[in-house]
Amino acid sequence: MAISHSPLPIVPSLWQSCTDGGGELFGDVAVPPSEESLIKIVKTLNGLPSLPDVVYRVMELVHDPDSTVPQIVETLLMDQAMTAKILRVANSAYYGFVREISTVTQAVAVLGKNDIADHVISSALCGFLNTQGPGLFDRRALWEYSLACAQCTRILLRLSSQPNERAYICALLHDIGQLVIDEVFPQEHDRVLSLAQEKGWPIECAERKVLGVDHAFVGGMVALHWNFPPVLVDAIGNHHATTDHLQAGSTELQLRCLLDLSDRIVRAAGIGMNHDHTTPEIPEEMWFPLGLNATHREKVTNALSVAMGKLSGLILT
Repeated sequence: MAISHSPLPIVPSLWQSCTDGGGELFGDVAVPPSEESLIKIVKTLNGLPSLPDVVYRVMELVHDPDSTVPQIVETLLMDQAMTAKILRVANSAYYGFVREISTVTQAVAVLGKNDIADHVISSALCGFLNTQGPGLFDRRALWEYSLACAQCTRILLRLSSQPNERAYICALLHDIGQLVIDEVFPQEHDRVLSLAQEKGWPIECAERKVLGVDHAFVGGMVALHWNFPPVLVDAIGNHHATTDHLQAGSTELQLRCLLDLSDRIVRAAGIGMNHDHTTPEIPEEMWFPLGLNATHREKVTNALSVAMGKLSGLILT
């Protein structure tokens, strides 16, 4: 089936994630997806629970330079469960404030807009991602890995003094396509996991071989379904694609570099699991787009270990 003639709502740029990067290293591992498979994925996306309204509203306010703290507070107070979670996070060891944070206004003031947005979406996604499916796939381990990647991007950006308000959410969600594949094709997904382990292939190459699509492509469709900004759709949907066409210094390139480097650091540290059994290499040049170098690796790994220790039992449960 030619993807360009598909009647399904496929974004052409997402298809790059399924056609880049596999052939030369791993042989003919990509097969065209059947229309039945794509229809099944789209139907599942339509059945996905929407993110709570408070998530969308907080994200809008955080990225609106004219928004105010009272507006964010008012939005959070509309969701009692979310309010409780934000206060729990604000008073956790992760932040270690000396005095108790007893109101949402205080929490927003001391955590800042971006951290509030990150914790709002993390809390909303925890119940969705932190579950166990019927097969071999360990969803909870993927959630822990994803959260570690998000924390790692935050650490890398802090060291590089480069802002990127979308990085945390992008890292948290970049492998969500694996969860959807596990939900839609549980038996085929078990074959994917076995094939990746047997052949020593990256998980995305085994997905292309068995399903004709990879989790990046499916994840990009999830991001579209949830009405995420185009820059996030691109980064999630193409995080295994080449970056040669991206402009130096662009937000798109920065996000891809952050995702790639964070993924390798987290896998090398053995935090969680994304079911990729290849050995992560971290060449010196991977650090350069962020203004860093390989000497920062130990500092990043140590900071990540501390952050995940403080989050354990807070957002992972």
